[in-house]
Amino acid sequence: RRPPEYDSYAMAVVDFKKLLEHSLQLTQETGIDAENIIQRNPEQLFDGTQRLAEKSSRAGDVAKNKAHFLLAEKGFDAEKLSRELNAINIKTNFEPLEALAETDLDGYLRHERQMIALTALEETKRETSERFRDTFLRNMEAEWETTKAATLEALGHKTGIFGIPSASPAQNTPSSHSHNGDAWSSPFVSGGSGGGPPPASASRSNNLSVGQRGKTGMDRKMLTYARVICLLNEKRQQPGGHPFGLTTSLQESQEEISPNPAHDQVVGCWDLLRCMVNEQQVVRGEFKHMVLRESHYQKAYQQQSLGLRRFLVAGARKFLEKQYADFVKQAVAQDRREAQLGGKLGFERHIRAFLTIYPHLLPNGGQFSAGADEPDCDATGLPIWPQLFFCLRCGKEDAALRIARENAAVLGNFAAFLQEYIHQVSPASGDVDREPQSFRPPDGMWQMIINDYRRFVRQRSDPYMHACYTLLGRCEVGVGVHSQILTSAQDFLWFKLALVRETNEVLPHLFLRHDYRLQQLQELVLDHGPAHFSADGTQPLLYFQVLLATQQFEEAIRYLLSSSQHQVDAVHFAVALYYYGLLSLPTPDSAPRDLLYGQGSGVDDAESSGGAAGRPWINMERLLRQYVRLFAATDPLDAMQYLNLLQDPSQKAVAMRDLVLQTREFEVLLGAVRGDGTRQPGCIDRFLPPHEARNIMELAAHAALERGLHQDAVQLYFKAANYDRVVAILNQQMSRMLTGQPGADRSSVVETGASDVAGAMPQHSDSERDRLFTLANVLYSRHGSLLSSVRHRDLLRTFHLLRRLGKFFDHYHRHQFAEALQTATSIGLVPVSTAEMAEKVDAFRALDPTILRNFAEILIAHMTVLHSLYSMITPSSPAVTPQRGMQGRFGSEQELRTQYREQARALVMFSGMIQFRMPGDANSRLVQLSVFMS
Repeated sequence: RRPPEYDSYAMAVVDFKKLLEHSLQLTQETGIDAENIIQRNPEQLFDGTQRLAEKSSRAGDVAKNKAHFLLAEKGFDAEKLSRELNAINIKTNFEPLEALAETDLDGYLRHERQMIALTALEETKRETSERFRDTFLRNMEAEWETTKAATLEALGHKTGIFGIPSASPAQNTPSSHSHNGDAWSSPFVSGGSGGGPPPASASRSNNLSVGQRGKTGMDRKMLTYARVICLLNEKRQQPGGHPFGLTTSLQESQEEISPNPAHDQVVGCWDLLRCMVNEQQVVRGEFKHMVLRESHYQKAYQQQSLGLRRFLVAGARKFLEKQYADFVKQAVAQDRREAQLGGKLGFERHIRAFLTIYPHLLPNGGQFSAGADEPDCDATGLPIWPQLFFCLRCGKEDAALRIARENAAVLGNFAAFLQEYIHQVSPASGDVDREPQSFRPPDGMWQMIINDYRRFVRQRSDPYMHACYTLLGRCEVGVGVHSQILTSAQDFLWFKLALVRETNEVLPHLFLRHDYRLQQLQELVLDHGPAHFSADGTQPLLYFQVLLATQQFEEAIRYLLSSSQHQVDAVHFAVALYYYGLLSLPTPDSAPRDLLYGQGSGVDDAESSGGAAGRPWINMERLLRQYVRLFAATDPLDAMQYLNLLQDPSQKAVAMRDLVLQTREFEVLLGAVRGDGTRQPGCIDRFLPPHEARNIMELAAHAALERGLHQDAVQLYFKAANYDRVVAILNQQMSRMLTGQPGADRSSVVETGASDVAGAMPQHSDSERDRLFTLANVLYSRHGSLLSSVRHRDLLRTFHLLRRLGKFFDHYHRHQFAEALQTATSIGLVPVSTAEMAEKVDAFRALDPTILRNFAEILIAHMTVLHSLYSMITPSSPAVTPQRGMQGRFGSEQELRTQYREQARALVMFSGMIQFRMPGDANSRLVQLSVFMS
């Protein structure tokens, strides 16, 4: 039986034969003579193909050369590109180690799986490396910026609170004060008052040191703000924490320095915040009606209470309505003749007079023609809908209701709709924790409003009619609607706030598209950004007002801080919001201390259900510390007043600690200690109880010690009555400087008459060693009774011993050898004879390490003194008169030499008997000096 391969081969041969027969038939069908058919063998066909290829290659070379020439003119290296293209390996990176058969499906799948895993690992490794590099570069750049800012601040670089360089006074003048040209309007020019005299404040100036108010780092705006902060702290220190109307007082302080308070944007912002927090009837900071205490809204704000949101929205609306009502009254009062106000009572007469003065506010500019779309007018011929809208715009719902009832025949059911609306928007209770009302008409009435709007109102061209129906039924809540009458940012903001409905109620599906929430308005404001509200930059506070009114307080503070001309205002707006608990703060471990603001990980996020990104926060500790740094050197009391606003005790303690170390105004801030041990209170005692004030002194002393400011640490520990630490630090430092060279004779040092330890510092000294030993000696002479209360008696004994050793080395370095020997003998550290050897060796074992570290130098100095005195009494030396007066005590010169030799011999024996590792050459020097005296 033939194999199958043979059958396939036979079939292929047959197919080729058929193909040949068909090709021959083609020549017959085309009419080509068979004799003219060119018949060539394979070799001839190959030769012809080669010739054709050579011919085409020559043509291709010409074209290739032309292409290379063209590319070279454009600056491309064609040969290099060709080499690079040829070097590209288009083969796969991963090939099987073992050859796979074409039908090995399992092997192919296994190879593909391995290749996918390896590729994923390589890509993950590359992405991880790139992310690490990017993160490292970002962190390094951020750390550099932080370090650079701290270095510039330490070197006195003039920067703003937020790190923005201070502008010149001409550039830094707020737009609201641009017409007065006062130089003091620049808030960050340190070193001078910048113009007008600061307001007098006797309660503050009485506590200032001499000359401190002569040169201040605060301008007039900062001083007026600081005066209010001082009053606030005084109220807070009263028993029970006396309430204080902070926003009203801050507003009044800016009205005092503003040339035109009615048109001052800063004053307007304060008025807005005052209305939102509901400060009413405040006179000189005292509440006459409803009382608001510190952190009044903190709990509700952290929980994102809907009642608080609704309450704040109502306050913002009240401000905008009052602002427009005042504008209407002012406009009518300025043009009474044309207004024709009349004697009729009610606010509606002001609205009619206002529309008479400004007819361009009416639809079509007040020009109407008879027709189907003629506006609805009252008996006087004045359109009704503009009157209704402007009454609502001014917050005069009762006047609008009277107009609607007077024209009920024309308006139909609108009067009933309006009455229900007024009932819904009635003033809310001051209890922000109470669940807010639904703030919407009943379902049936709401459906009637929407139906009337769709069937009748939408076909009318009166924009005021559309707006009134939208206010009552939220018929059109889109962004672009009613733009014809909402021509200002205030109008737009008021209209949107009037549509806001904050409640937990779930609306029926029919009314969902007519709902409007505060979050929608907030997102709309942020999407527009500051450029939309002040494209030319002439009204920087307008966007700030919008952010405040939409309850984006953190974003508002951040925006105002970015404006160098309003950074001082931004700080105090933050203080007011922080005082009432309307700022979100970072958790202690959520953000580095160098960050001023951020988003997420705030204290409110743990108790709220905010967005995924978390709520923004403001770091009040960082903000206040940066602000007071501007004037802390010249006005430390005012700086302390601001830091006292911090509500977290640990943050307050750290901030005050740093202020104490920065200013070094220890007596002004911390008080003084009198000779009898009683404390003279300082500024800190006005804010904190004694135990907290002492804690801050301890913190400051510890920080000063870590920074190497040992004398500052001594003063601070002394004020904190930690005498053990005072003596311990003095012992350590005296031990370190014991053998050093003294400066001028301390008997000439002039000491101040202050009762505190600060007065012990020498006014003229050449060395740190002199200042240290002077401090130790004066502490002992003035406050010996206080130092005697040290609990560890060994510290006190070491303290006295080091003081006397310091005196010994003073005489030694000044070559006053007789006085040095007398001092050393009175100290009694070393034996003067062999009889005292055992006693001194036993006493040596009880010495403190601060003395032992210098013991080799003490022995060598003692031996040097003996050798010098021995040399000075030789007969060949005439200059021995200072010592010859001692002959009566020691006998003849020979006996004196004998005494010195015996003391030297006892000193050498003593050095060999004590268990103390001496430096390598110490013993040899002692023996050498002793031999010289033999």
